[in-house]
Amino acid sequence: MDDVWNEDQQDWYNFEQHFNSGAPGSRILLTSRSRKVAELVKSIEIVDLAFLSEGDSWKLFCQSFGSAVEYLDPEFI
Repeated sequence: MDDVWNEDQQDWYNFEQHFNSGAPGSRILLTSRSRKVAELVKSIEIVDLAFLSEGDSWKLFCQSFGSAVEYLDPEFI
């Protein structure tokens, strides 16, 4: 689950009910910029990441975009 912002405890309680039918050993990776979200879902491990620099962000984008990045319009870049 990526970029989660819902901080409503009742919503999370209702949503968690669906997790009980998961296969043994299943895991959920949740990303959020809100520490409260991580606490509400009773995270086993919370990892605080530092912000990436503009250069590192662009490098990561290029790596995930693949070789097609060379075909990007200069205006996009």
